[in-house]
Amino acid sequence: MRSARVAILSNLTQLDGAIKDADQALHLAESSGMEVSEARLAQDQARDSLTKARVTIHTFQPALVDQDVQAGMKIATANLKAGETPWLSAPSPNRARHMFYRIALMLTGLWLYIKKLES
Repeated sequence: MRSARVAILSNLTQLDGAIKDADQALHLAESSGMEVSEARLAQDQARDSLTKARVTIHTFQPALVDQDVQAGMKIATANLKAGETPWLSAPSPNRARHMFYRIALMLTGLWLYIKKLES
C-alpha cells in the first residue's frame, strides 16, 4: 500500500511539473508574439487530467490514476514542444524591427552621401 501511495504521489508531482514547464514555454512563446492559443486550450485539458487523477486517487487503484496522469503528460509534453518550437523556426518581431531600423539608417546615410556628392 505504501509503494502505491509513493508511486501515485510521484506521478502527480511529475504531471504538475510538466504542466508548469509547458506553461512557462507557452508564456515565453506568446510574449514573443507567437500564436499559441491552441496549445493554451490543450493546456486546460492537461490540468483537467491532473484534477481527474487527484479525484481518482479515492478509488485506491493506482492503474486508474496512472491512466489519467499519462493522458495529461502526453498533452503537457506536446504543449512544451509547441512552446519551444517557435523559438527555433520563426523570427522574433523585435528582430524584424531592428532590421528595419538598420536598413532605414543605411538608406538615410546613403541619401546624405549622394547629396554631399551633388553639392
